[in-house]
Amino acid sequence: MVLKSAKLRLHLLSSSTHKWLAIVIGSQLLLWFTSGALMSFLPIDRVHADHLVDRKAVTAIPSGTALAPPSAIVAASGAPIEAMTYRMWLGRPVAEIATAKGTRLFDASTGTVLSAPTARQAEAIAHAAWRGRGQPAATVERIERATPEYRGTLPARRVAFTDADSTRVFVVADTGRIVAVRTRTWRLYDFSGASTSWIGRTTKT
Repeated sequence: MVLKSAKLRLHLLSSSTHKWLAIVIGSQLLLWFTSGALMSFLPIDRVHADHLVDRKAVTAIPSGTALAPPSAIVAASGAPIEAMTYRMWLGRPVAEIATAKGTRLFDASTGTVLSAPTARQAEAIAHAAWRGRGQPAATVERIERATPEYRGTLPARRVAFTDADSTRVFVVADTGRIVAVRTRTWRLYDFSGASTSWIGRTTKT
C-alpha cells in the first residue's frame, strides 16, 4: 500500500509538471507566433511614421545666396574639420561642421558660429516636418540618457505631440536634425520584436 501510494503521488506530480510545462511552452509559442505575425503585418513605413513626420525632406539652398568663404568657417571652427555640410535650417543657410570636439552649426552667410538649437527651435523643426492632421500642441524635453524609446545620439530634445498616435520626435541637440520618430505603432512593433527575441533566447537556454 505504501509503495502504491508513493507511485500514485509520483504519477500525480509528473502529470502536474507536464501540464504546467505544456501551458508555459504553449504560451511562449503563442506569443512568439502572434508577435511575428504582427511584425510581418505592420508596414515598415508606418512603423517609421513616414506618414506623420517627413524627416528626410531636404531643402536646397536657393541659387544666388551669398555664402561666406569656407576658409572663414574653417578659421572659426577652432579645430581640424572632419566634415562640412551645407543645408537649409529653419529658413536660413547653415554649415554643419564636424570636428573631433563635436558637431556645430555655423551661419553659412556670415561664417559665425550659431548657438545650440533651443527647445523652441526643436519644436519648430518638428512642426515643420509634421505631415499629420492639423498642428497638434507639443511639449519639449531634453534627453541626456538613453531610454527604451530612444538610444540614438545624445543629448537630444524630445518633442511630444498631443496627436492620437502619441508621436514623439527626437531632435539632436547640437545639429537640430530629426533622428528618430516614435508612435504607438512603433512601440507595439518594438514590443513584438523584444518578445520574439526574448522567447528565442529562452528556448535556446
